[in-house]
Amino acid sequence: MASRDIINREIFADFLDIYDDQHHRKISQELVFLYFEEAASRMDEIERGLSVGDFAPSAEAARSLGDGARPFGLVKVVALCGALQNCLRSASPRREQAQVCFAELRSAQSEVEACLRHWYGAKS
Repeated sequence: MASRDIINREIFADFLDIYDDQHHRKISQELVFLYFEEAASRMDEIERGLSVGDFAPSAEAARSLGDGARPFGLVKVVALCGALQNCLRSASPRREQAQVCFAELRSAQSEVEACLRHWYGAKS
């Protein structure tokens, strides 16, 4: 099931608001779009090989996050989306390589979910 069905969007938005205040950082809106609309909603499509689609500019989103986001795994998700995109766009994409990238992205997504649940539980 897609992450956005597991983590309520309002909880994630609340997390971003507090995170920005505490770390004086601007979390990239591109990353929010990437995480919920690409890494989540397109996962099943990508796994079935029905649609590749374009991801948000992952390198730019990763640069805007900085080191402070690393504990929450967000940079990892962005980097893995970029790796999957590169794999799928290569001249001769290998299904096995795409499946490995996909599995790593799914795992990273789970890490982010766990971090967010832990963070939100500690704040409530």
